Amino acid sequence: MKPLPIFVKEHKHREIVELNIGKNKYLVKMLKLLRYVEGSPLSRENELLSENTTLLERITKVLSRRANGTSYIVVTIIDKNNVSTYLVLASKNLTADELDREAEIVKEVIETLSGGEVSAVIEKKLSRRIIVVPLSSSLAKKGGSVIELHQLEIAPRSDISSPFIKAAYNDHGIYLGRVHTEDTEGAPFYIPRDAVFRHIAVFGTTGSGKTTTSAVLSANLVCDNFTVFVLDWHGEYNSKLNRYPKIVIDLAQGDYLTNLAIEDLVLKDPQGFVEILDTSLDLTPAQSYILSKILERYNGEESVWEYLAKSLKNSHFGEAAWERESRLALYRKLRHLLYMPPRKQNFTLPEEPVIAIIDLSRITNTRVKRVYAHLIIKTIAFYIQHGKLRRDTVIVVDEAHNIFDKDSPIAFLISEVRKWRLGFVISTQSPSFVSTNVMKNTNTKIIHTLKSSIDLSTLSRSLYIPREIEEKIPFLPPGRAVVALSEIEWPAIVDVDAGVLEKGCVKAT
Repeated sequence: MKPLPIFVKEHKHREIVELNIGKNKYLVKMLKLLRYVEGSPLSRENELLSENTTLLERITKVLSRRANGTSYIVVTIIDKNNVSTYLVLASKNLTADELDREAEIVKEVIETLSGGEVSAVIEKKLSRRIIVVPLSSSLAKKGGSVIELHQLEIAPRSDISSPFIKAAYNDHGIYLGRVHTEDTEGAPFYIPRDAVFRHIAVFGTTGSGKTTTSAVLSANLVCDNFTVFVLDWHGEYNSKLNRYPKIVIDLAQGDYLTNLAIEDLVLKDPQGFVEILDTSLDLTPAQSYILSKILERYNGEESVWEYLAKSLKNSHFGEAAWERESRLALYRKLRHLLYMPPRKQNFTLPEEPVIAIIDLSRITNTRVKRVYAHLIIKTIAFYIQHGKLRRDTVIVVDEAHNIFDKDSPIAFLISEVRKWRLGFVISTQSPSFVSTNVMKNTNTKIIHTLKSSIDLSTLSRSLYIPREIEEKIPFLPPGRAVVALSEIEWPAIVDVDAGVLEKGCVKAT
């Protein structure tokens, strides 16, 4: 038997190994797969083993369709008292920079597919962990069989035996429309009910149908016993949802909800209130300090805006010069908020399911819109967290790039609220404008027409879309969308059923 020379060289300053096997040279990178489990894993051992198998199968299916010039190898390393599973990326064609980029994409794909339950951590001690897997075998040449570790059978695309896939094609969720087919009427398509709490993103250029899609979701959610809040940036949802139970809160006219008060948030979480104003209005440290000190004396007996207007205008005995300057500067920054119309008409959120449309369209100042949107989302989450809103709830956020950008003070909520039975529907023209945290934590993505290569690249980093489907996205007609669910390995092309908006609460068939 002729010996095969193998040389291993570790790259400086990065977690990549150069592996020379005979005449072949590979660059290798390893991702350690970690499963996050709440409570005691020992009490759920059999359940976790089954779930791990399902997760690995889904990851393998997606990577098998992605592989082009890169080999993905799943290995398990057994040490004393420890078992670790790794995904190895090996390539003959990619540069070190390209392999780093591929690893980041695969890392995000794995974390998205698993709904955040599996983390892919880049292995830093490669020289101790590298396993050489034979790339050819004398047995294979002689007609024998080679057993490959962790090789899972890839089911045909048409096979929908998975219970997750069946849920999307049967009446077990929120109706969206019908699967697009050329000749016959497609099957109804549903978003599984529990997927709503892992959040939905709706993307599309102006005129592509994303607002109609968000309205269809709102309508079918309220019919499925959800309370739905719509942050309506342009005032488009009221007319679309005329046949559904709704109330409309026009903030510019002084409307307000008596049982959803920002004042409760200020009393219980004043620093959360300060943080929102701080980030939205670019407050200086001195201004944030002054605002915090003023709120320490707030008792909730009057509107928080009336209290702040009075407190910021009045001088304080013994006030230092810097305090006076900061107070007056803070007053100038808050003046558009402080002089919104006084409360006139109050609404009460009913016990039964309803769509509460918060109309922001007549607030002309964009910063004021942003502040109100942030405060409303924070207040709804606060009420649900403390048991004051007990029904399953969804917040529809229109023009979400204005609210969930990378500097948003509430972007972190999207990764925390699932346990409170609160879901988000995020609607925006451009996925590249919303925060990475939002992209990672919206497990259902409804993609209408997108033209920008930057937007398409952003999508490819957060989910897997086969090339033949990705190429159709810039040319989708209005009302048609690519729908990718984390529960389904292959995206579907769906014609959104806008006719729902004319029916009221009648289940589609």
